[in-house]
Amino acid sequence: MRSDPRRSRSPRVLALAIAVIACSSRDAGVSCSPTPSCSLNPERFEPPEAIDAGTQACGPDRRDRPRCSAQQVALGRAHSCALAPAGEVLCWGDDARGQLGGSSSTDEDAGRADDLRFVLTDARAITAGGAHGCAIDAARAVHCWGDDAAGQVDGVASDVIDTPVVLEALRADAVAAGGAHTCALAEGEGVHCWGSASHGQCGREVAERALEPGLVAGTEDAVEIVAGARHSCARLASGRVECWGELFDAEAGELRAFAAPRPVPGLEDATEITAGAGFSCALRANGAVVCWGANASGQLGDATTAPAETPVPVLGLELALHVAAGGAELDGQLVGHACALTKSFVVQCWGRNREGQSGSAAAEDLLQPVVVQSERDDEDPHLDGITAVTAGGFHTCALEDDGELLCWGDDSFDQLGARDPVELGYPVEVRVFRGEF
Repeated sequence: MRSDPRRSRSPRVLALAIAVIACSSRDAGVSCSPTPSCSLNPERFEPPEAIDAGTQACGPDRRDRPRCSAQQVALGRAHSCALAPAGEVLCWGDDARGQLGGSSSTDEDAGRADDLRFVLTDARAITAGGAHGCAIDAARAVHCWGDDAAGQVDGVASDVIDTPVVLEALRADAVAAGGAHTCALAEGEGVHCWGSASHGQCGREVAERALEPGLVAGTEDAVEIVAGARHSCARLASGRVECWGELFDAEAGELRAFAAPRPVPGLEDATEITAGAGFSCALRANGAVVCWGANASGQLGDATTAPAETPVPVLGLELALHVAAGGAELDGQLVGHACALTKSFVVQCWGRNREGQSGSAAAEDLLQPVVVQSERDDEDPHLDGITAVTAGGFHTCALEDDGELLCWGDDSFDQLGARDPVELGYPVEVRVFRGEF
């Protein structure tokens, strides 16, 4: 962490930052949960002021330029991406399937935090899936890259696409990358999905693949889309939520494949949704967070490991501004964790924590939320100045109001971007966003 004392920030300043930077309250422009998933809704998003090309904050050659500043972060299974104010997309971490999506900034230490990939230069929003990513530009074009084994990048199944391609037939207002599928929302038309359909997650049929984007019936009034490991959910204008793919079925007592959207029981007032590995969460109008689905890691936060078809309240959690779910398949089992940014600007997490992704030094699952701390022995250990939190497969990141990033959890592929020793459960600073490569 920084050696200099953290500056104090008033709730009024933080509230303003949240409205501008997004990924937080119901009025924010980018609702992240990248996953692996991140739902992007530009109707609620005011793009940053254009920055002159000569003074861009980031770029492959950053000599004599200010440090990078992040305005959004998206996390996959073992990689991370960030969006800078001028529209540059930077990625780091695992690149085994082309998920970093661009040219390297150095020939040494491939996959390290200082081997950033500069993917695009004109994006307005980003999302990360299991091993692929997508971005939307100002013209509403969808750019995707990475693992395409199931057609989740270009709808063709080209194995690996290590530089972005544009889906020519699609213009979208939001996009969400799941484990091996992708969904996009075109307002007034509905949700289109493509990629792996082995559990019905593309909303048409249970099949090996759903090549080319296809419309999900009954989603015409959707205003938000999220994608989990093997399922998808849409929030409708009314506040109702519908999900499809691999969902927990109480009657069968197990996860089952549902190709058609199913309404989430008892949830009529959702203002934000997020999807992880086999489970989902929603922020309700009053700030309460509820979750449903698989619960083997305690990711529902209800002090049990029992799955639930009907949303259950997260116990011990303050009223929240934003919620993010993550996780992935591990040894055939879906494991997950979730985090929330509360109305007192504290980050609380719960669920799987074997890799420290829920912010505790205890390498065990957390059945209820814990507060993520910045320092072990700090008198005031809470993270300060946080405006958004995002959960990946086995790691988590928080965005600060000055554009810096803090990440914690698994660092096997340098997805935390620190290149410093990582202490289990404690956040570290992403180097490039503190002015270093």
